[in-house]
Amino acid sequence: MREKINRLKEKQMDEALEEWKQMSPDELKQNIAKKQVNKKKFIKEEIVNGWQHEEEQTNAASSMLTDTPPDGKVSCRSCGYYLGKLEWLRRRNTCYFVQKQHVLERVEIELKLEPKQIKDIQINGKVRCGNTQCREELGGAQEFLNRKDMKEICALKCNQLKFSYINKESGRENIIVGKKWTELPFRIVELETRPPRRS
Repeated sequence: MREKINRLKEKQMDEALEEWKQMSPDELKQNIAKKQVNKKKFIKEEIVNGWQHEEEQTNAASSMLTDTPPDGKVSCRSCGYYLGKLEWLRRRNTCYFVQKQHVLERVEIELKLEPKQIKDIQINGKVRCGNTQCREELGGAQEFLNRKDMKEICALKCNQLKFSYINKESGRENIIVGKKWTELPFRIVELETRPPRRS
């Protein structure tokens, strides 16, 4: 079978070479140029089609998101220890956290000897589950250096948490776990970049 395929390919190559030999040099150049233009058009079309497909998928995924998180809770994925309400979750760039001070009472903060500074964020240490039997690392304790109006926050790792809420239609508890924040079926409120003005 392989030999037949190879012979067929050889025959096609011989025929193509014979065709090329019979063409004038100008005609050959035009054919090559035409094929290159067609190849470039094909590649451009493939790229544009890929972008359009990605955009359609992104739009479809974002249209499935609910605008606000359901009425529910955030807990440690390992032990189920309650950390706060879903509606308290906030996002700033790629940092996700619970804005309320309540969460600081529900976790243990393991401070670094020297805080580490990355751009406009100061990382003060690790955030661990407040359940003394668990102590799973849930994220990092940090401060936004350009937001002095905010106190220390707990930046949380999505893959260390579980989110639960009661489904209004079925009355059952729904539990959501995800590796990334973008996988969650609801939007998390963006924290304003500037502190609110005081009147």
